[in-house]
Order: sequence, then C-alpha cells, then structure tokens
Amino acid sequence: MKSTRAASCPPAAALERDIIGLGVAEKQTGRARQVFERSAEQANYFEHGKNRLVMPAVAVRQTPPENPEDKNKNGGGGGGGDDGLTELGLDPLLIALLKKIPTSGEWPAQQRLRWFRTFAMNVRKYTMLLRWMIRLN
Repeated sequence: MKSTRAASCPPAAALERDIIGLGVAEKQTGRARQVFERSAEQANYFEHGKNRLVMPAVAVRQTPPENPEDKNKNGGGGGGGDDGLTELGLDPLLIALLKKIPTSGEWPAQQRLRWFRTFAMNVRKYTMLLRWMIRLN
C-alpha cells in the first residue's frame, strides 16, 4: 500500500485487503470498499481523477474574537452551548456521546457500561479510518 502513496489508488482487491487489515469482516469488505469509495466521491477526494485519492483544499476562515458584551444585547440566549467540546476537534458523534455523560446524580452501572462500549467502538473506528487515510496520503 505504501508504494501507491504517491502514484495512484490501489486496485479494488488490494483496497479490500487493507480493509480486512483494519478489522472489517471478510464478507463485508466489498460493501465497505463501495461505501468508502462513495464517501470519498461525495467529499471530493477524487477531484484529480478516479485513481487518485487527494484531500480537497479547504479554505480556512478566520472568525473574529467574540465580544462578551454582544452576548447580552439580545437578552441572553437559548442555551445549546458546546461546553468547549467542539474546540477539541473531535468527530461530532464522539462529542454527542460525551454530552450524554450525566453531570449529576447516579449513573446506573448498566447504562455506564453501555456508554463506555459505544464510545470505545466509535473511537476505535474513527482512529482506524484516520490511520488508513494517513497511509494513503
């Protein structure tokens, strides 16, 4: 796979072998490859040709610093703050899971275990995808 880094995307069979290496069940590799290719197409990773996976350019927009006085002009707000979680640069799904942690009161063991399993599974999938994308570039 590393030899194709600068040239072109690997053929479907090689891509499916890499997907198996990421932990996808062998029977699901064809479907996983199709989903990956469709996602890459929608995100414009194939802008330079179907055989080249290139991260699209992103315009960085500088936001002006917030003025604390402006927040109180319209009589407060409707809440919905992010508690600083969006600044972490995490996937929105992981942020949503973090927001589900109760801030007070009891957290029953069964619900806590389910949350940890869900979070761990999503972190694993997210990091595996990132590693794979880094290897391609």
